[in-house]
Amino acid sequence: MFVKFHLDQLGCTVKKFKDNRPGPDWAKSFLKRHKNSLTLRMCQNIKRSRAAVSRADINSFFYNFSKTVEGVPPSNIINYDETNLSDDPGRKKIICKRGTKYPERIMNQTKCSTTVMFAAAADGKLLPPFVIYKSLQLYDTWTEGGPIGTRYNRTPSGWIDGCCFTEWFSKIVIPFFQKITG
Repeated sequence: MFVKFHLDQLGCTVKKFKDNRPGPDWAKSFLKRHKNSLTLRMCQNIKRSRAAVSRADINSFFYNFSKTVEGVPPSNIINYDETNLSDDPGRKKIICKRGTKYPERIMNQTKCSTTVMFAAAADGKLLPPFVIYKSLQLYDTWTEGGPIGTRYNRTPSGWIDGCCFTEWFSKIVIPFFQKITG
């Protein structure tokens, strides 16, 4: 479609292309001609809000963060990340610059999901994970074999909600900080 748009903008008509649209063979030949700079890769799907974060936003965050934690021991700083594990929401191959480590496609939906909340202190100590299943019930077999101290819950969506966050904070974060000084 991009080639059609470009040709139409130039006012050119390529007789080989039906309605000025090249076919799959042309695309394969194009990739072959530009194999040193383009490649086909499976992309990761990210939301528009995440794609909109700029380099300036990130630099500003780290500048402000470094000022905020001045004098705070690394053992008293934790970072946590809610990681959603979902079945394949339709990953596609895309054309991207050769060497691109993480090709991404922006989309706002996924299929079923399980969330894991990971947290670690800045000194390297790991907090137990918190697992949230997409379910109305939490089955005993789902809570077997995890790392020591792991907590489990469920939500209708598989995403963390206020109740799960409160449980994670009160059952994992607070006990962690009660064991350290400062």
